[in-house]
Amino acid sequence: MADAREGDLKRLKGVALLLLVIMGALFVLGTVLRHANPVFGYIQALGEAGLAGGLADWFAITALFRRPLGLPIPHTAILPRSRARIARALGDFVARSILTEPLIEKALAQFSAARTLGEMLDGDALEKVASGLDLQASPLAGAALQAFWTPNRSRRLADSLTRLARDLMTERREDLKDALAAHGRTWSLKWLDRLLAGRVVEALEGMLVDLESPDHPWREAIDRTVRTYAEKLVSGEEGLPSGGSLSGDESRDLFLRAARALADDIRTQPQRYHALDQAVREGLTQRLLDARESLGDLTTEQVMSWSEADLVSAVETQTGADLQYIRINGALVGALVGLVLHAGARLIGG
Repeated sequence: MADAREGDLKRLKGVALLLLVIMGALFVLGTVLRHANPVFGYIQALGEAGLAGGLADWFAITALFRRPLGLPIPHTAILPRSRARIARALGDFVARSILTEPLIEKALAQFSAARTLGEMLDGDALEKVASGLDLQASPLAGAALQAFWTPNRSRRLADSLTRLARDLMTERREDLKDALAAHGRTWSLKWLDRLLAGRVVEALEGMLVDLESPDHPWREAIDRTVRTYAEKLVSGEEGLPSGGSLSGDESRDLFLRAARALADDIRTQPQRYHALDQAVREGLTQRLLDARESLGDLTTEQVMSWSEADLVSAVETQTGADLQYIRINGALVGALVGLVLHAGARLIGG
């Protein structure tokens, strides 16, 4: 693509230069023969105005990238001299105009973490990954548990489980009372067993309501227990039921079975992973929003790391072909204006 742009730029530079040469030739021809025939006066005016317009636009475009003819003319070589300002402007644009929440959400709207994971687990690379596995199960499981069990994620998990338990309790309330009452003593009164079962269910419902509080001591206790267990797994103090380690063949078989099962489940039931996709998109959006300033600074640093020659080359390659049309149009429009002005002057002057 870059080679094609460079080719277009060279071709259009040649066309613009050829047009200037033609306008110069017409100007010389008209000047020499203008007294022989009035038509050559029109040719002179056309060539003169076209040459002036083409040269003016050549100067303006060249001044963007370098000093015309190498002369130290003020307000030329604008792009290389403005590198720092351009770098800061690009960085600010990335941070404030590109990395906005609506644009990030739009960009991630079609991204599916589950589908991507399924494709990764279903690809040929899976065998290569599995062939290099020799897992130490306990430290690996501990590290995975530490990565997963963040304060925010544990809170969301507790909220979800609490809501699920309350919904199930509401839906199956009478069934639960019946089950509790059925476990009463054979000699007890059925209505009394039913009354006690109702009280137990009400107590459970009250406990679930209390658990909705973020600072409930049970939540804190569960967090501590999970974190402690994860630390023991990582350090080797706590082993998994399998003994804490797997042989190479066992590691590969376990990994392949789990990966293929997950890939099949994602492929056949993608709707089950909607929550995962949503959580990943939300997480990526927040991470990008948090990193806006850093990414903007990185853009500024990257542009500043280019040499003036690299910056000019990059911008000229991307936009130079279009700018050459300005030179071409300047010569053509200038020629047309010169022809009209000369005709007007002849009409007025007779």
